[in-house]
Amino acid sequence: MLLLLWMLAVYGLADVIAKARIGAPLRRLFPVSRPDRPGVDGQVVTFAHLIRCPKCVGWWVAGALTFLHLGPAESLQALGGSITSALLRAGLNAFAGAAWCWMLHVVLCKLGAEEL
Repeated sequence: MLLLLWMLAVYGLADVIAKARIGAPLRRLFPVSRPDRPGVDGQVVTFAHLIRCPKCVGWWVAGALTFLHLGPAESLQALGGSITSALLRAGLNAFAGAAWCWMLHVVLCKLGAEEL
């Protein structure tokens, strides 16, 4: 049950930061293109692109939730595993969070709720 709540929290927070109106002030701090440093077709891949991607933000949200002792790595440790490094736990949680966000995104695309 705790894992399900973690999965919903990761996707929900990532979606709010990347797409919802409440996350707009944070996204406005990072403009998408910079005319002084144009890349391919005048676009520059910057942090601005990453903060608008729920799958990318899911990585950071899941990693941050590690420090609240939430996530799959903590569940493994509770079952008798010995993951002692906080950085390793954060990495495992971040990978799991990004994978979960991607899977849910694909499901929502198949249902027609989002674009792929």
